[in-house]
Amino acid sequence: MGARKPVRRHARARARDDPLGERKGHERSDDHRRDEGRDAMALAPQDYECERAQWNERPAGAHVAQRLHESLEARVLDRPGERERRVVEIEESLVEGERREDEECEQRHDCQKEHRPPERLHRPAPIMTRRRRPPPRTRDIVPEMSAAARLAEFIVKTSLEECPSDVIVQVRRAALDTLGVMLAGAGEPVARVVRRVVRAEGGIALATVVGSSLKTSPGWAALANGAAGHAHDFDDTNFALLGHPSVPLLSTALAAGEAEMADGRALVLGYVIGFEVDVALGLALNPDHYTRGWHATSSIGTLGCAAAAARLMGLDVTQTRHALAIAASHASGLKENFGSMTKPYHAGHAARSGLLAAQLAREGLTASETALEGRQGYVAAFGASHRLDQALEGLGRTWQLLGSGIAVKPYPSCALTHSAIDALIELRAAHRLSPRDVAAVQVGVNRVVPDVLAHARPTTALERKFSMQFCAAAALADGRVDFGSFTDGEVANPEVRALMERIAMVVDPGLPEGAEQHAWTRVTVRLGDGRTLSTEARGARGHPDTPLSDAALREKFLACAKAVLAPDEAESVAEQIGHLEDIPDVRALTSRLEGNLD
Repeated sequence: MGARKPVRRHARARARDDPLGERKGHERSDDHRRDEGRDAMALAPQDYECERAQWNERPAGAHVAQRLHESLEARVLDRPGERERRVVEIEESLVEGERREDEECEQRHDCQKEHRPPERLHRPAPIMTRRRRPPPRTRDIVPEMSAAARLAEFIVKTSLEECPSDVIVQVRRAALDTLGVMLAGAGEPVARVVRRVVRAEGGIALATVVGSSLKTSPGWAALANGAAGHAHDFDDTNFALLGHPSVPLLSTALAAGEAEMADGRALVLGYVIGFEVDVALGLALNPDHYTRGWHATSSIGTLGCAAAAARLMGLDVTQTRHALAIAASHASGLKENFGSMTKPYHAGHAARSGLLAAQLAREGLTASETALEGRQGYVAAFGASHRLDQALEGLGRTWQLLGSGIAVKPYPSCALTHSAIDALIELRAAHRLSPRDVAAVQVGVNRVVPDVLAHARPTTALERKFSMQFCAAAALADGRVDFGSFTDGEVANPEVRALMERIAMVVDPGLPEGAEQHAWTRVTVRLGDGRTLSTEARGARGHPDTPLSDAALREKFLACAKAVLAPDEAESVAEQIGHLEDIPDVRALTSRLEGNLD
């Protein structure tokens, strides 16, 4: 009552002083002035009494004066003595209305006091006071950004100047390794099959198919180069992604870069952005995504490739958001195809699909704002993780190229075999072991491994890359695992065949479960003379914490490149990649990767 009453009295006092609203701001209209002195136009007494009766039926209140002013014609007020009588009536009406409202307020206040809980310490707000709504929060005014929008902001607005210098060093190493295995794989059956399709389909000659004289459209070139780069399973890995980042990303970046006539800095930045998006999504989804049967190189890598392409093609934030959402519908790749040609095809599929998503978005194709985090979106379909927000928080703050990093492979087989290969080669050399000395071998692995290394008795070269039994036996028997170890048909070396029967792979619950430790093993060798040799849980040579030296990496590149390039040309390309960011036009590099393969 106390908060409103003075306001009402103030309003009524103004009404008493000027009941007819004739002061400034309430002057009568021009029509009223024109009617002054026109007695013939004044209301007749019976008309006035009818108007008055209708007025008296209206409720009295705080706005009586205003309603009176709006209802009565000005000519009524011009009748003799009418103005003075009307003032008296208005004042009486205001006083009566004020009295009634005061009584109602007192009754409500007394009722509130009677029903007030005894423990209440604060006097309630006056019943007549209108409560103010709290000011809106930022997220009530601007909705929170979707996951695709957050990624798009990072993709479009990140510059190479923001990246630490060590990031560029890692890109150079990744490019040297990736282009080497791409050249080595260009002659493999899967690469030849894809090139035959590319030739048949044709396309505008904008991008180079590595190892051949073929030029085609960017999408087809990305597919062909991606399949070639993953053909030997010799390309790098990232254990947060649980897949192979560099072959799809560089296949995309080279094709888009040629079409856009990009320079080396744009190529490097496109790779960095794609890598960071890959790993962020890997951290959000894995290991559940991987153990469900998805090949993350493609099922996650497609979005990383879309990110790289969007940046190289100059898409804006909205177009990039659509590209990511389109890529989410393109994403696929099944681990059941490991050990077949379709496994390396996945890498090319990711490159082509990501590039296509960016091309479609640039031309105006739209997709759902919540394609990633929606109830029926990418995350819900591909994994049970709720870590997407947390994973995206690190973008641009923590550079995964320097964190989880890149594992460069020293052996052309699945990365999950490498720790055991290292351990057995070292034990063989240290103890001068021969296959006849070995009674049994047990390789303890992480829980994600058995579904990947599923070929205990492989019959093809590709299956042997995913067989712990074969890779461990080759390491003990030959002291090496290289291109020559993997052939189709029956295993040629009888000692390797015999050793495979004595090698067991088991899940070791004592191994660490971190993302970087998925490829760790613990090896135990029981000898015929009763001795037991074992190694501690360990990663492999080439992993981020034990990287290959620059010299070893260069040696790997030269060994791979000789499948297409002459030795001096391979040396020159390696030197050029060492200054990748300084290349004025991507085509100055890709033109040197051509060859004579069909």
